[in-house]
Amino acid sequence: MVTVEGFSWTEDVARVGLLYSSPVLTSTTTTLVICLAICVKQDSKAATFNTFTSTCNCFNSLLTATPVTGNRLWKRKLTQVEGYVYNSQLDWFIKVVTDQWIKHTDAETFCNADGGRLVVLDTDEKFAYVTGLPDIQISEYYHLGADDIAVEDTFVWTTGVVMNRNRPPWAEYQPDNYLGNQNCLALFNHLFDDIFCSDHMNFICEYVLLY
Repeated sequence: MVTVEGFSWTEDVARVGLLYSSPVLTSTTTTLVICLAICVKQDSKAATFNTFTSTCNCFNSLLTATPVTGNRLWKRKLTQVEGYVYNSQLDWFIKVVTDQWIKHTDAETFCNADGGRLVVLDTDEKFAYVTGLPDIQISEYYHLGADDIAVEDTFVWTTGVVMNRNRPPWAEYQPDNYLGNQNCLALFNHLFDDIFCSDHMNFICEYVLLY
């Protein structure tokens, strides 16, 4: 771990020797510390420093990776993101938005705007944590990051993970695809429910980390 200007950076040793596309800044520096300091000023989430070419890249997201000899990936350890609640056990940032009341696609755009996405509740631990938050009202609907637009009755999280259709916490008789076009997922009464994607409601964002 390296600490630079108050931020902790850890090396991802599993992804040594990879170059990622779409850096927000590329420069040549003499040391790793200078590289990380530059990326701190860019408020970047990750950096690569090439030990052979001294090339420094700052990233807000890691996209396509290609092999490059000498590259080392460093990731900034976040414990605070404005507007988000942090769960240290899950290493997870959550924001419950109750003052917008918008449709599913607009909620996703809202979350994307600050580096997040609609929340993915793909584990029992995440589900239990979110439903236990004081901002989650049992009588309110909340957009979640899954839909069955591609294949009816097969809900898929935005991460590409297919939901388990045969396990709780689905509400009774759900999903029912009411009127034939309830293709988005919501949380209601601390249970999953399929809803119209055009329905206006609260929503929950998660901040997307790079690791």
